[in-house]
Amino acid sequence: MTRVLVIHRDPAEAAERASRLRMLGFEAAAYMSLGARGFRGIRQDPPHAVLIDLTRLPSYGKLMGVLLRQQKSLGSIPLVFVEGDPEKTAQVRAILPDAVYSTWAKVETAIPRAIRQAPREATPPRDAGTPLLTKLGIGEASRVAVLHAPEEFELPGVRTQKQVGEAERFDAAADSPDGVGIRASGLQGVRGG
Repeated sequence: MTRVLVIHRDPAEAAERASRLRMLGFEAAAYMSLGARGFRGIRQDPPHAVLIDLTRLPSYGKLMGVLLRQQKSLGSIPLVFVEGDPEKTAQVRAILPDAVYSTWAKVETAIPRAIRQAPREATPPRDAGTPLLTKLGIGEASRVAVLHAPEEFELPGVRTQKQVGEAERFDAAADSPDGVGIRASGLQGVRGG
């Protein structure tokens, strides 16, 4: 049976899309994000294809596709992008031209087509612009705080811890040039609720 990983920004909608694929005869699992845990799981048991729904927040879907293509061990997995605003989809297509683009009405044939024409080796995306984490100044050694994030939230490529100790705190940095900086003491990463 063809295994498909469904990526969608909203967990409930991701589950609904995976259910829709199962009704079409695919084995499907839903992911909201591809953080370190997600990449590790995909490497251990790679799907036959990854379906990324662009209906909501197409920039997020584009980011997930780019992140997959940038991984040497995952970059040749077939990508299927479904739906989305035509203008936004055209932007994704310019960056990831080897992916298959479809509608939900035609997804049953789009997935096998993507598998047949899959790249033989990792295909780096065309210029995807400056990644958001780079724009925010977040690098591999950065410490990041994410406040009020949903339970399954992950920042791709950034390790976070689940709780903040009592000694860790946030202060508005009044001395930052733009007045909106944040200073954190002893912070390794936060996922708040």
